[in-house]
Amino acid sequence: MTGMDERTGRVLDGRAYLIQSIRRVLTTSRGSLPMARSFGVSRLSGALSSARIATTCADAAEALATADLPILVQEVRPAPGGVRNGYLRVRVRVVALDLHEPEDGVLELDVPMGASP
Repeated sequence: MTGMDERTGRVLDGRAYLIQSIRRVLTTSRGSLPMARSFGVSRLSGALSSARIATTCADAAEALATADLPILVQEVRPAPGGVRNGYLRVRVRVVALDLHEPEDGVLELDVPMGASP
């Protein structure tokens, strides 16, 4: 699995490209891409209750499962110290299917919660 680093333009492959791809899914507002309206996660506004946090984790898991990525989503849950500055920090556990050596890894990524910027 190979692609381009969205910040530098350099070639990314393997785990680094997979992490970038997962981050892109989790930081894109659903409906914001004209040709891919179902891509990304829903933005939620309001109080950060435990029910809203659970809904956001479920939404993130669904977004990753339906994205065109060579992964199996095992778990998405709040990370320790998860809520800060309008973001929910989640722990994402995926199994990568398209790496030379399949690896199971825990990835921690920030999922925007609240109104879109």
